[in-house]
Amino acid sequence: MKEIDELLKIVEEDSENVKNYTSASTPRNKEEESVFKFLKEFNIQEGITPILGKNLYKVYKDWTSTPVVSNVFIRVLHRCYPKNAFSQFLINIDSMNISPYALEHYLYKKPLTSASIRMENHFNNFCLIFKIRASDKWSKFSDLYNLYFRWIFGLGFRQAPIKIKQFKELLHVKYGMHENSNGCYVKVEYEKL
Repeated sequence: MKEIDELLKIVEEDSENVKNYTSASTPRNKEEESVFKFLKEFNIQEGITPILGKNLYKVYKDWTSTPVVSNVFIRVLHRCYPKNAFSQFLINIDSMNISPYALEHYLYKKPLTSASIRMENHFNNFCLIFKIRASDKWSKFSDLYNLYFRWIFGLGFRQAPIKIKQFKELLHVKYGMHENSNGCYVKVEYEKL
């Protein structure tokens, strides 16, 4: 009997703690109320699309007349939504009450700058010269970068204008890429030097 009384006492204490618990989806102070109102009005839900918190904050600042500081806004997002390895919040953009124009304007990448346009043109010239095109064959990423590197030094450059990380991103965007424990592979054909 004594053990049952002790168990009942523990259960009562736990239920009291549950009542006092503040949910992650409720504001903890007055500052956070407008953030939760924003999240509710735009129907921002957990999903799989990675979005930077600062981009959501831009939408919030334009929506409200009295925005909270970005730290408070980001803190609420941390409590409400999961993040990926790049500290982007995973949001369901299909359920959001936001126009396609606003999605493009606020949440996606900015238009290319002149420097990145030059880099992309440089990459496209490399692809044209070596007749790099989509294929069913897998080519090693390292082989493609070595080809690029030799081409650059053949032109007289002292260092490569496109670093390895940028080169990888450009290849991934243009042709897609597969990574495994053996390295990165791209489905392309090309002419060798």
